[in-house]
Amino acid sequence: LDDLEGQTADEILRRGVHMLATDEAHLGILLGRHGDPRFQEELFSDIFARCGITPTSEESTPHDLDFAFVLGGSVSLLQRWMETGEKTPERDVAASIARFATSIA
Repeated sequence: LDDLEGQTADEILRRGVHMLATDEAHLGILLGRHGDPRFQEELFSDIFARCGITPTSEESTPHDLDFAFVLGGSVSLLQRWMETGEKTPERDVAASIARFATSIA
């Protein structure tokens, strides 16, 4: 994730969805519904930390909770997209996630 500095959210989303589409076998094992739950927890923790979000503490704000909801929903959408072999283009999946994300900005 360190090499994402300076990229727009849209660029990061498109790159992430592309990575899932092209390296689905490896990422699917880690991120899939039957994948390693510690990987997903660490991924969420890293994203929360980078964004200054505290979704599970007494100091959580409504925005923190909204962010956690959108992140969880985005991961569920990506899992469904990978598992069902949907033919939805990568750019459309990224755009859908971006719409959700910008709704809480």
